[in-house]
Amino acid sequence: MRGTNGSDGRGSAPYLCVPGAGLGLAWPRGLALLEPGVDPDLAVRLWHLMAEGGDVTSFAQHLGAGRPADRLPGFALALATDAPADGAAVDVHLAARGRYVASASAATDQSVAGAGAARWNEREVAAAIRFTVRAVGDPTSDVGGASVPAPATPAAALPLVGGVLPAQRLQTAGWLRARPDAPRPEAEVARGAGEDPSTDAAPTDTLLRPAGPALGLGRSRPAARPPARGPRPVVPGLLCDAGHANRPDAVHCARCGVPLAGPPTAVPRPALGQLVVSTGEVVDLTDDTVVGRAPRAERPGAGPAGRLVVLPAAHVSAVHLELRLREWSVLAVDRRSTNGTYLHRRGHPPERLTETPRELVPGDVLDLGHGAHVTFRALPA
Repeated sequence: MRGTNGSDGRGSAPYLCVPGAGLGLAWPRGLALLEPGVDPDLAVRLWHLMAEGGDVTSFAQHLGAGRPADRLPGFALALATDAPADGAAVDVHLAARGRYVASASAATDQSVAGAGAARWNEREVAAAIRFTVRAVGDPTSDVGGASVPAPATPAAALPLVGGVLPAQRLQTAGWLRARPDAPRPEAEVARGAGEDPSTDAAPTDTLLRPAGPALGLGRSRPAARPPARGPRPVVPGLLCDAGHANRPDAVHCARCGVPLAGPPTAVPRPALGQLVVSTGEVVDLTDDTVVGRAPRAERPGAGPAGRLVVLPAAHVSAVHLELRLREWSVLAVDRRSTNGTYLHRRGHPPERLTETPRELVPGDVLDLGHGAHVTFRALPA
């Protein structure tokens, strides 16, 4: 089988796009296709939402904001656990509504169709080596159904890095590497050297940019590849027009300053600020964080912490301090350290922390003694 990954020939474009009347969305960990008539500005907001870690539920909630449940626009969505650009098989969550289908190739070809769904239909596919979102009746479809139409030609399918653009089908560009413990798909055995010729298209000047002048989507741009971790927690909040998530009581966007309106919806929680460590390290607070001389992720009565910060000083306890994220709040907890943690807040006397969580505000300094400290600050604008 002809190689299509990385140095084997696929180049830098992880996806292929067949242009059409709908709106296609591509981001590092997934693809979506929206029915014609969806507001392009809404499509851009959805792209930002998913690029920042959104899930199927938050996608559908934002797509249908302000509409009755039975008026939700048609869509197909394929959301992977990791970026297909990494080349390895991925677990994929498929969802579809209306005249749209989401498909994946694993041990067998599997698909979910949106026809007849009161809300949407969904399923999960483990160890997928290819996935596709398409409109029903797309003549270039290559997955699902007893009769498989001819694949797209190189002229029909264009390499795609990411963004928002007119489309009738989006798919991964070629086959990902199967996991060692996963059975080889029947579809792969059947195609062999006669693989979809659309994967031969070279990602050169034909790369589709994330915005097109005809759509006026100049704000959209490919996101940096996210770290290999699970989706961000979903919390009540408000999205601005640029897709920035904000607290549900915010009046203006904390990132770009535009006015916010509308009822809160489910949004993927962004970083709640930064820790500036006395060692010079700067940490975005996207997960619970443990600070200490030899910190451990394991915590009694809770799941593992997502981030560890090392302060290599003898007077600092091995597990000294913990920062917990609860919805939109950052809470500091002393983990029974030997020498204690003191909270310094402007206009207030120093306060020794205990195991009772203490909510932080930007500018707070957590003093671990003898020059070891961490400062909590807001994200840079």
